[in-house]
Amino acid sequence: MGFADDMGRLRHEIEELRSARIALKNRLNHYAADLRRGMNEHRSAMHQHHAAQAAMTRAALESFVSNTRSAMRETMGSFQRERGAAHRAWMRGH
Repeated sequence: MGFADDMGRLRHEIEELRSARIALKNRLNHYAADLRRGMNEHRSAMHQHHAAQAAMTRAALESFVSNTRSAMRETMGSFQRERGAAHRAWMRGH
C-alpha cells in the first residue's frame, strides 16, 4: 500500500508543479505583452511629438525665409528707386 500512496503523492506533486509552471508561463506572457504594448505606445507618442516639432520647425523656417525675401525685395526696390532718381538727376545735370 505504501508504494501506491507514494506514487499517488508523486503524481499529485508533478501535477501541481505542472500547473504552477503553466501559470508562471502565462504570467510571463502577460507581462511581456504589457511591456510590448507600453513600448509601442511610447514609440507612437514620441513619433507624434517629433512630427509636431518638425511641423513647427518647418513653419518657423518658412516664415523666416518669407520675411527675409520680403525684406530683400524692399531693400533692393528702394535701392533701385534711389539709383534711378540719382541717374535722372545726373542726366538732368548734363
